[in-house]
This record gives sequence, structure tokens and C-alpha cells, in this order.
Amino acid sequence: MIHRIIYRSKATEELTDSELRSLAMFARIRNKAANISGLLLHHNTQVMQVLEGEPEAVKALYAKIEKDSRHKDISLLVNETSEDRIFEDWSMGYRPLDTSAEMDKFFTLTREALKDMMPNDTTDSLKENIRKFSEDSNL
Repeated sequence: MIHRIIYRSKATEELTDSELRSLAMFARIRNKAANISGLLLHHNTQVMQVLEGEPEAVKALYAKIEKDSRHKDISLLVNETSEDRIFEDWSMGYRPLDTSAEMDKFFTLTREALKDMMPNDTTDSLKENIRKFSEDSNL
């Protein structure tokens, strides 16, 4: 069994694409060592992240994120156990979303790519959270 957390937050300051790519690179290294996989979506100051892995590791990472001064208005959206990972091969997928066209394309590709990989209820949950993220980010 793996544990999955999906959360949203706002960055306390807007980061450049270069800063975000660097952050994602270090997250990949740390997550790979902790056997955590996931996805990071970012637009302006809006953040949505999926974390999945061993329950203790995922909960410990989320606890660190909650205390991280770079985040504010953190909302836990999904806190569940699952048989399978959604992002099994991604130590941390990162995607900046700059336009509504990019969001639509990403959402379509994600939905199609994940359709057969996830249980229907998780697919609906992830789709709804990505859709809400895009609406709140004005994409």
C-alpha cells in the first residue's frame, strides 16, 4: 500500500522558472532517495502537488511542506491510501502552466495517459483537483 497526498498552496513570493526548475531538480533527488513520486503544478503563485509513496515518508514530507515559509494557505485536498501509484516513474514531475491553452493540452494529455492507470475514483479526484487549480489560477 502507498499513501497519496494532494495539496494546494500559494507561494509567498513568485518564483522564476529557473528557480522552480532548480527546486524541482532537488526535489527529484530527495524524493528518489525517499521513494516518493509525484507531480508539481505551478502557475504564478498557485501550487498543486501530488505526493505518493510509503506512508511515513509522504506524511513526513507533507509535514515539512506545512512548516515551509515559502508556502501559505495550504489546503489538503486528498489524503488516501492506494494499491498503486499514479506517477510511479516520476520522482517529481514538474510542469509550469502559463496559459489556458497549455492547461487544456496538459489536462487532456494527463487524462488520456492516466485513464487506464488509475482507479476511476482517483482519476475523478485528480481531474477535479487539476480543474479547480486551473480555475483558481485563472488559466
